[in-house]
Amino acid sequence: KIPFSLEASGFRKFGLLWKLLRNGLLESGSILFWDEPENSLNPELIPVLVDILLELSKNGVQIFLATHDYNLARYFDIRKNKDIPVLFHNLSKKESEQIVCESSPKYLKLSDNLFEKASADLFEAVVSDTMGEKTDE
Repeated sequence: KIPFSLEASGFRKFGLLWKLLRNGLLESGSILFWDEPENSLNPELIPVLVDILLELSKNGVQIFLATHDYNLARYFDIRKNKDIPVLFHNLSKKESEQIVCESSPKYLKLSDNLFEKASADLFEAVVSDTMGEKTDE
């Protein structure tokens, strides 16, 4: 057996969720605030985390997440259904230094979405790099 403190931090997150559930701290009517749950999590486990959180929400747990991860946000958008309301919020600073909050039930409907812009910029860079590569064939 591996002590909990030596377990990979991504797996510890799942363990902590399980402990909160087992101890009755995450039940209908409770609220979970979680800052960047994807941090230190194997990317393959992000959809698993999303499914667990959506199931908790379906069972009455209100969940507030802060993330800087495009994949986590998109998995929520793709995997949610009509029974589980999900609302995306985007905070941005305008030239006037005013902070503006935009909200939408659809992730891609957020107009000032830096994650989406960064993802599109990366895609363009990858395509440009790939098209410019010379092969030995």
